[in-house]
Amino acid sequence: KLFASYNTGDIKTTYGGNIGGLVGKFIGDMTACYNTGEVRGYGGYTGGLAGSMESYSTMTACYNAGTVLENTERWVAGITGFFNNGGMTACYNTGNIDSGLASVGLVMYGGASRTANYWKIGASDGGYYVYDTGWGFADFPTVDTSVAAWGEGDGSAANTYWKAGTTDGNMLPQLWYE
Repeated sequence: KLFASYNTGDIKTTYGGNIGGLVGKFIGDMTACYNTGEVRGYGGYTGGLAGSMESYSTMTACYNAGTVLENTERWVAGITGFFNNGGMTACYNTGNIDSGLASVGLVMYGGASRTANYWKIGASDGGYYVYDTGWGFADFPTVDTSVAAWGEGDGSAANTYWKAGTTDGNMLPQLWYE
């Protein structure tokens, strides 16, 4: 279990393998975590928070605001490069993503279910945020309060991870401990 953890430094690998802002490969539950540092991968799954989420792992109330790069033609995404049969709820990515193969805002590859997440699409598309319930443009950073995991609070109880207020001039949601 990874709870209320964060990274603000840049991370780089020059050797293959999974790399993320917090972990390379993760099995378990990740809750209320964030990354703002640049993540630069090479030859593996690369993500803003985790390179790879395995074996029915879950991710709740997490975000990435750092740039995510992959120097080879591999999988890269704003949150995780690979997510195997788990679930992601109430997460968002605002970081830029770049890869020689393909890149996406949230999860590059895998069978994870997703509920009420947001991610930035390319500048050529106007820099809008996409919301994965309904697959349309959304008014992010207005969060979907009908989804419990977007609940505000002090983190002392389930689904109370976000605090009222802003992280910057963009009024992005902020975790209670920031």
